[in-house]
Amino acid sequence: MQHPDVSTLATMTAEIETFIRHTAAVSGLEIAAYENVWTIDPFKFDEGTVECVEAAAREGGFKYKRPISHTGHDSIYTNFVVSTAMVFTPCVDGISHSPKEWVSEKDCRIGAQVVLGAVLRNTKERKHSSYLNLTVRCDSTPAMATPSV
Repeated sequence: MQHPDVSTLATMTAEIETFIRHTAAVSGLEIAAYENVWTIDPFKFDEGTVECVEAAAREGGFKYKRPISHTGHDSIYTNFVVSTAMVFTPCVDGISHSPKEWVSEKDCRIGAQVVLGAVLRNTKERKHSSYLNLTVRCDSTPAMATPSV
């Protein structure tokens, strides 16, 4: 599950457990063990770097939006070392994480242009000339450039 608020995530987790236990009880089933084996807290990328991505998208005339929550991929870990943000481009037919995944050449160019604009802006405005990680990733969202926060 994903949500930007930790307490909402906890509530959702509790509600799912309640639902599972209730469903088992009314179905005459016994739950031998119940355990949440993996939890990832909400994560935010460096705000200044994300703003550089958004500015680059605006300057290029591209539509963009910030996702409410995200998984972050491996960029979560690079953010501990360098300023990080992600640029998502739409996949053809919304297919992602599949051998059928494909991004049009046009959308690849847009994503690359946004990354370049963000790097140049970050270097100029924030004086981060050597420490910046921007990841381009295809996504099923309809936005042309989607900075992740």
